[in-house]
Amino acid sequence: MARITVGRYIPGASIIHTTHPAIKLAGLLVFVPIVFWVGSFWLQIALFCFILFGIGLSRISPIYFFRTFRFLWFFFALIWFLQLFQAEGQVLLKIGALRLTDLSLTRSIVLCMKILNGFLLSVLFSATVSPMQLSDSIESFLRLWRVRPETAQDFSMVFNIALKFFPILFDEADHLMKAQKSKGAPLDYGGLISRLKAVQRVIIPLLFNTIKRADDLSIALEVRGYAAGEKRTKFRRQQPRLRDWCFLAVIGCFSAMMIYFEGLRANGYFF
Repeated sequence: MARITVGRYIPGASIIHTTHPAIKLAGLLVFVPIVFWVGSFWLQIALFCFILFGIGLSRISPIYFFRTFRFLWFFFALIWFLQLFQAEGQVLLKIGALRLTDLSLTRSIVLCMKILNGFLLSVLFSATVSPMQLSDSIESFLRLWRVRPETAQDFSMVFNIALKFFPILFDEADHLMKAQKSKGAPLDYGGLISRLKAVQRVIIPLLFNTIKRADDLSIALEVRGYAAGEKRTKFRRQQPRLRDWCFLAVIGCFSAMMIYFEGLRANGYFF
């Protein structure tokens, strides 16, 4: 499970860790749309540097974050391949029906930067927000939309459990694949039909283990007296401080700058 990056919380006492989780969630909801809306290469570089600054404040090793690159190579390769079919712009390289133009090259780089920045943001958020803090943050946002407190609490808990199930399922699938490979299952070699048959030996036990884990979790909740729809109190209540509002103000100001410069770029003032 140590290799699973997204959804894993790393305890710490940095500025990012101690910022109010609801403020961090609000900043994420503001910043992520900006990342995928900005279409300039240089603005994407500025966003990347801003995210690197946040990673430095978190005091988490950058190596941990850039392990995510191995999950992104497939998307990067797919983007570059699809852009080879674009005929707009000046042709830089031509191989048969495939053409690499200056516009397709620029679009490929910008799209890769968008995916990279968005992924780094999600990893930074999940690494600095504990499961309980995430649950409380979601509940706070739902209450702002006039959702019943009981419904908000139940939804936030279900979302939190579902999010934390992903690393467990990946880890379980990895163990099952290694076990099947040790028994000679053709998961890495052979034809397509033989590989599909071998995958069945992984999928069926994985589904069985997932249902069993969910059943064990429901029993554990019942034993602890949990009942849906009932009001619950909190042992700790974290209130936003001035530093937290300053954190959100910095993100808001930087996002406003990106919107302003993107508007200038759309009007042809700079690339």
